[in-house]
Amino acid sequence: MYFHFQNKQITGMLTIVPQHRVRFEDEMDNYAFSRAQSVQLQKVMGYNERHICRRTDACISDLICHGFERLFSEGLLTPGEVDALILLTNSPDYLVPPNSNILQGRLGMKQDMLCLDINQGCAGFMVGLVQAMQLLEQPEIRKVAIVTADVASRTHSPRDRASYPLMGDAAAITIFENRPSDPIHVFMKMDGREALSIWQPAGGLKEPASEQTIQMREETPGNFMTRHHIRMQGDAVFNFVMREVPGMLVDLFAHYGVSYNHVEAFICHQPNKFILNCVAKKLGIDSERIPANIVETFGNSISSTIPCCITHNFGQRPEKEEVPLCLAGFGEGLIWSSTILRLGLLDFCRMIEMDI
Repeated sequence: MYFHFQNKQITGMLTIVPQHRVRFEDEMDNYAFSRAQSVQLQKVMGYNERHICRRTDACISDLICHGFERLFSEGLLTPGEVDALILLTNSPDYLVPPNSNILQGRLGMKQDMLCLDINQGCAGFMVGLVQAMQLLEQPEIRKVAIVTADVASRTHSPRDRASYPLMGDAAAITIFENRPSDPIHVFMKMDGREALSIWQPAGGLKEPASEQTIQMREETPGNFMTRHHIRMQGDAVFNFVMREVPGMLVDLFAHYGVSYNHVEAFICHQPNKFILNCVAKKLGIDSERIPANIVETFGNSISSTIPCCITHNFGQRPEKEEVPLCLAGFGEGLIWSSTILRLGLLDFCRMIEMDI
């Protein structure tokens, strides 16, 4: 379906990544691959360097609160300004109570506001974007903070060569407000029939934690994990992306009546370099127009790859001028979503690191 919004804009974006970096070369021997195979995979998939929390007790709330406190200390935001705090994650601190309420209390935000947790991953930023713009239709809501955050290094097995070498940790705070702007159309579809292509079997009521669920087992050849680790059917996910994402983008640009040259870059969720290059090839565009340097530099931070891509590649430029971009998220659920917008004249647009 298409969502249509008038006079709504992103007005600030801050991403938070851990300082601690891990290089793939230092982890090669953890996986059941020869070094030659690992080097080849490194080139194709984008295995390189990633930022992860070195503390084993690190949680998303640590990254998020560090980001908000930086904004407060620099006078870029105040606790009383936020009318809605929407958290999108699949690695919450707690199952109960809502993590957004914990953040509200920890940050000293006002009581007269909405706090909401949404269980979303790879397309989390796009789901949050739609939620923020819908909330801004309410006259009492003037400023919405969309928070995406995941500590993916703790939800994936360190002995899963299919995913762990790509996983990074990050959080992002994106502010939305009512401001004059061009109409924004967001395309979004979902297909729950293939939802278990990416899943975490244990930990919920369907399969409660037990001595059996925490045992490390070889689930597929060379890949060891517990029932609490997220696993992915790689072929099914790749086929889903190739089947749905290029066509979604073709339809989006046709809906706007513009060519691909209308935007400066395609800012996509970054599962790995190979998938992004395949999407570019299907669209018939240069692969450089779909940046893949986030997964190579910071890792796949799940819900925060889109804001990380913006703050890393454009820096503070969107504070000074408008940049036309296509945003696209896709992944677990299964969900695929995209939009075209002019990102610019932001109150802040930057990335910070945290020693955690």
